[in-house]
Amino acid sequence: MDNVKAIFLDMDGTILHENNQASTYTKDVINRLIEKGYKVFLATGRSHSEIHQLVPQDFAVNGIISSNGTIGEVDGEIIFKHGLSLAQVQ
Repeated sequence: MDNVKAIFLDMDGTILHENNQASTYTKDVINRLIEKGYKVFLATGRSHSEIHQLVPQDFAVNGIISSNGTIGEVDGEIIFKHGLSLAQVQ
């Protein structure tokens, strides 16, 4: 098995600034990490759909862990999704 080098980045206050936008500098650093062979993931409590509204389309990451860890996406494919049924909530 190959060794995978992965970096998980929080969004709020880490890669997103007060205006909820990622800087060009941050995007460039992440692109350089990917070029060096690192897998870069966003990890956030935000909803999955909200992430795609905040992060520019040319902002390349390998995956996203969202909704407080209940949804995982790798290379554009959702690989896990956990939720609670109505019965569990009641």
